[in-house]
Amino acid sequence: MAAPTIYYQDRLVTLYHGDSLAAPELWLGADVLITDPPYGLGAIAGAYGTSHRTIENDLDTTVRDAVLELWGDKPAAVFGTPRLEEPPGGWRDRLVWDKQQLGLNGGAWRYAHETIFVRGDGWHRISDASSSILRHPSQANRAHVAKHIHSKPEKLLADLIAAAPPGVIVDTFAGGGSTVAAARALGRQIIAFELDAEHCATIVERLTSRLDLFGGDA
Repeated sequence: MAAPTIYYQDRLVTLYHGDSLAAPELWLGADVLITDPPYGLGAIAGAYGTSHRTIENDLDTTVRDAVLELWGDKPAAVFGTPRLEEPPGGWRDRLVWDKQQLGLNGGAWRYAHETIFVRGDGWHRISDASSSILRHPSQANRAHVAKHIHSKPEKLLADLIAAAPPGVIVDTFAGGGSTVAAARALGRQIIAFELDAEHCATIVERLTSRLDLFGGDA
């Protein structure tokens, strides 16, 4: 595996193009892992959406589990799916992202949620209204889903980051860049990795477009 190279950098963001597992020394010194890894649904779902796109490393959970093993029990929030077993290791909290939209999966029930697994010390309650169910419509994210099929709403990531322990965030699977954009908008330093150069370009476009995080399509 070739070592990742810096694709973009500013005062808060360092974005690498390449495989995070090829150079763990670049990110293991960070303080909080917030990431949306390949779920391992490729063997079940095949391709995603009406465009029938695939996700790199999605046939199983090998890369996700390798990152988690290296990260250990440090603070982490990791997205997952209710359709498969949860990620390995102990989890303090299991949150739900209510997408407020039915999925396209087969079976008796159409899934309208995803899971978020949280562990480690330092997470804090933002307010008395903080809930384990995070309600953010996926439709509000349609502009970014058009560029990355699994892009998450920035407001959703902002909720997680606001409750996260202090320090440097790392996202080992940056995808469409929602975590990166939300972290920078909140003034948090973040290190991110993305395998696909096209998605790296998408992330930089998000960062340089100066769109209001909480206005219109986030």
